[in-house]
Amino acid sequence: MFSSSSIKMLIRDWKGYSRIMEGMAVYYWPKVIGPSLAEKTMAERVRGGILWVKTDDSALAHQLSLFSSKIVQEYRRFLGEGVVKSVRFTIGHVPIRDEVDGEYKKSLKSSNTPLSPHIIESAENIKDPELRSRFMSLVQKSENRRTFLINKGWKTCHCGIMTEDGDTCPFCRRKEQEEIHSELCFMLKRNPCTKWEEANKNIPRSNIKDYNKAKHIVKQKIEESLMLGSKEMRRGIRKNKDFLVKLGIEFMQLGGDEKKLIHLVGIDIWKKIGSIINDGITKNSGN
Repeated sequence: MFSSSSIKMLIRDWKGYSRIMEGMAVYYWPKVIGPSLAEKTMAERVRGGILWVKTDDSALAHQLSLFSSKIVQEYRRFLGEGVVKSVRFTIGHVPIRDEVDGEYKKSLKSSNTPLSPHIIESAENIKDPELRSRFMSLVQKSENRRTFLINKGWKTCHCGIMTEDGDTCPFCRRKEQEEIHSELCFMLKRNPCTKWEEANKNIPRSNIKDYNKAKHIVKQKIEESLMLGSKEMRRGIRKNKDFLVKLGIEFMQLGGDEKKLIHLVGIDIWKKIGSIINDGITKNSGN
């Protein structure tokens, strides 16, 4: 068997080196985890050294997470250092592996997917016949499975991963959601009066659920700052009340109510800043 260092030396100068190694990590998952657990899980992809694995059993996901360090150690044996640094498990539908693999094996009886001239040319430069043969076999299996999934209706996400649920993989969808959330939070921090219609106009990818979630998070942060700021004012650490006034106005603009605000800052602090906050809200409403 050829070593992981031999593989890495062979392809490290290829343009798609990192993607090839990530694909090999997915390919080796059944060998790393064993056949019984491979039937209940599916390695989806590697991103930033993190191997993402899906299972429809939450208890199994928890149990496997306890052995993540051993899984990483086993990957080092196959692929060397740095390819898989950690493992994360998600809950979701896992196709019945026997059914998928059975269809896949039947599809192999027809023909192999043609390999690109670049791969063939690169493989021809491998001097060791056994290494060349094994490497070509690995690449051929990868391309065959890719073709098989495409024929089954899977799509290729813009990041390169195959997905059976829409045109975007779960990881890119998650990244997009994080970006939308970040943009909405930034917008609401700058202008707490921003309504949903305006937010959606500036961030068309967002929906009302995204907006309400961001609004809740921003409001929660303001609540924490109000509680801390009022304590500091009470102790004499913070003497300027403008900071609390500003937070109080933003809290109300985000849908907070006066009763909750009084509870957050305390009645003693409210007596000092309450009228100023109400005047500020009235002034902003008039604008």
